[in-house]
Amino acid sequence: MATAALLVTGGAAAASGRSSPTRVTRGFDTHKRVTITIADGWGDTPSVAAAFAGVVHNFERKYPNVRVNLETEGSNAYNEAINLRAASNNPPDVFMLSTAGYGPGFYDLAKAGDLEPLDAYAKAYGWYKRFSPTALEVFRLNRKTGQWGSGALYGLPEQNTMIGVFYNKKILHAIGFSSPPTTFAQFETTLALAKEKGYTPIAATKDAYVHDEMGLWDAFSSSEQPINNWVYGKSGTFASSANLRAVETLLTWQKDGYLQAGSEGLGYGNAVGALTGGSALYFFAGPWLDGAVQSSLGPDAGFMQLPSVSKRSPVGGGPSSPLVISSKSKHLAVDAAFLNFFNSTAESNYLVQHGWGPPGATVNPSVARTLPVTAEVLAILRRVEAPGGAGTTPYINWASPAVNNDIYSGLESVLANQMTPAQYLAQIQNDWVQFKAQRRS
Repeated sequence: MATAALLVTGGAAAASGRSSPTRVTRGFDTHKRVTITIADGWGDTPSVAAAFAGVVHNFERKYPNVRVNLETEGSNAYNEAINLRAASNNPPDVFMLSTAGYGPGFYDLAKAGDLEPLDAYAKAYGWYKRFSPTALEVFRLNRKTGQWGSGALYGLPEQNTMIGVFYNKKILHAIGFSSPPTTFAQFETTLALAKEKGYTPIAATKDAYVHDEMGLWDAFSSSEQPINNWVYGKSGTFASSANLRAVETLLTWQKDGYLQAGSEGLGYGNAVGALTGGSALYFFAGPWLDGAVQSSLGPDAGFMQLPSVSKRSPVGGGPSSPLVISSKSKHLAVDAAFLNFFNSTAESNYLVQHGWGPPGATVNPSVARTLPVTAEVLAILRRVEAPGGAGTTPYINWASPAVNNDIYSGLESVLANQMTPAQYLAQIQNDWVQFKAQRRS
């Protein structure tokens, strides 16, 4: 069991929680009884919520002096409330954010000093060895310049949420394909055949249109750099030829009846249900659904990278859903120990075995091999994240708080024929330009 550890801070920083300790050692006082509150938004996905709760239980079992008050809500309700709560005088000690970068919550909370900087803990616990620099880059922010990707570290990833395509092997075989399509033309052929046979080609919902656009924009790009430069707010344009093709393709799929009927008015659970219920061929999503899809479809469950124009085409997503610590917490050492525990190899193995999908930390390969869908996800990640690989791009809605809002409503308007693709792209680019000027002022 861990022994008591000292936090050495400057002045009154420890009492206010507003600045990171200048030096910390691993662990905390395990003789003092404490209660911390941890909040998450996994309520919409019961298997994922149960896995997270399992890690919390494991943490309490390892540290009997710590009681965790776990608060779990559905994603919509959670995201609507967490930003205000995190900025209040009574925030959770540890909580998840659905975005990083300039997305709502992460940027505003870090800029205002409501999130605890984690670099000292990263050094004490060896997180820089556990994670690649690129993996943690998306959770950094320079408070003085407002530049994302540099400055202090404010979170650790809950998942490596690469956006790909879940598919139903049984339906694929029924339309004459013994293996997944390897070219984009073949992919579109499977859409037409699935519709012809009475299946839903692509499960879709207004809550996940952004995943469809991300997948297509990456597939139509031959380099990660232009997309990364734009999302990080450095240069480039949202109205690129590749992204215009992506949005136009999505609209064409809608007109051709390839997207789930009535998708503009459906919630996320409806789309997941179409896939796991066996009526849909494809669904663009990330590996947070690994467990649900694997358990529902069994040997018919599959996951693939969307066929792309180049071997250099990146994959959208990567480290996501950061776990952060409130700077107002009175139990910073305990909070940091939980982040370390969550991202340990042992708990990563536990999460994978309980339907979590690839976590941010390392997973024992022998564990992943027992779960075919997760193994397929990890194989793609190893390929694109390897030195010289095609790489990943962050979530495109992280480019600014306004971008996050307007991407969802804009895509819904495009697919409801209330806005053209060009108008949508121009609106998002204007949001980006205005936010870039705001950060520099």
